[in-house]
Amino acid sequence: MVLKSCKECAAYQPIDYRVSDDTILQPDMLIVCGEILRKYLDFAPALVVEILSPSTALKDRHSKYSIYESQGIPYYIIISPDSEEVEVYKLTDGAYSLEQKGKDFSYEFLLGKCPAMIDFKEIWL
Repeated sequence: MVLKSCKECAAYQPIDYRVSDDTILQPDMLIVCGEILRKYLDFAPALVVEILSPSTALKDRHSKYSIYESQGIPYYIIISPDSEEVEVYKLTDGAYSLEQKGKDFSYEFLLGKCPAMIDFKEIWL
């Protein structure tokens, strides 16, 4: 799916993200700015989304969080269906900081050269 206002970025779910020869992750959703030339993504996406479940929450909050941060992924979103909350993390000076948390808010992302507004209250409808 191509983002409406940005022709260079597209959303994917799921696709393998090859971090290194021995590390391949499959985010629940991601936004990529640029062309994917292989059957997997071999460069950092602009945004990654993980949806928590009891079996993945620890991995999503710790292992994947650290890997995404080290790879320089500008935005990491964690969605918790149990509490109906969204956490938006933004990479600043090489580390993620929590930008916003809740269930009823909008956030503007800069994806590549394109601004994109996401209204998170719409995912709970």
